[in-house]
Amino acid sequence: MGKLVKLILKYALILAVFCGVAGLLLALVYERTAPLKILNQAKAKIAGQQKLFPELAKIMDGEVYAASGELLGYILSVRARGYSSEIELLVGLDPVYRISGLQVLAQAETPGLGARITEKSFVDRLLGHAADSLRHRKDGGTQDGITGATITSRAVFDGVRQEVENFKKSKGAE
Repeated sequence: MGKLVKLILKYALILAVFCGVAGLLLALVYERTAPLKILNQAKAKIAGQQKLFPELAKIMDGEVYAASGELLGYILSVRARGYSSEIELLVGLDPVYRISGLQVLAQAETPGLGARITEKSFVDRLLGHAADSLRHRKDGGTQDGITGATITSRAVFDGVRQEVENFKKSKGAE
């Protein structure tokens, strides 16, 4: 019986050492890569802004200006909880708050279903629509979601609509 206890303690100690080393290595890798992750996210956001407004020269408080000083529209960052992940979007609006573009920066939705929010066919359906009236057909709106991905579609619609409403309130526009 004493041999068995010593053997169990030996294996437990070995396991604890391996777990400690693995945890330390994981923490070191995370610490080293965190700045790169932040940099890559910033680059993706800038690239998304350029896609939404290719002629943009300046962004100030969500307002997008051309080099001539003309207001081109607005860019808003949207975060919404989808079916299986948080969805991060950039939405472009024209000066009268109609959707002029949508860029999905991050999502981990179900491939073949919710992940279809990145497809041109989904984004194109939203273009030109008043952002503050964006609602899923199942919620009494006019927008069809993605078949089999109602939660994800609703998250995009609701997230964009709420962010636009908040933005308009902050600007004093209604």
